[in-house]
Amino acid sequence: KVVVITKVGSDMGQGRKDLSAAYIEKAIDASLKRLQTDVVDLYLSHWPDPATPYEETLGAYQKLLDKGKIRHVGA
Repeated sequence: KVVVITKVGSDMGQGRKDLSAAYIEKAIDASLKRLQTDVVDLYLSHWPDPATPYEETLGAYQKLLDKGKIRHVGA
């Protein structure tokens, strides 16, 4: 069995932290395309984003769970 895990919150080398709902939605779609899959088993927050309220981040994760794009969330 293979478990697909990826992280969100980093712009992949540019030094920017972003856990806004808009970034999370954009990032999961890009990850799914790169990984050539329809679902990620575990979606991890790379690190905290002090500029984004936790409620916004958690709400975005819940939407991805509801849409079936991710199965579990972690930090």
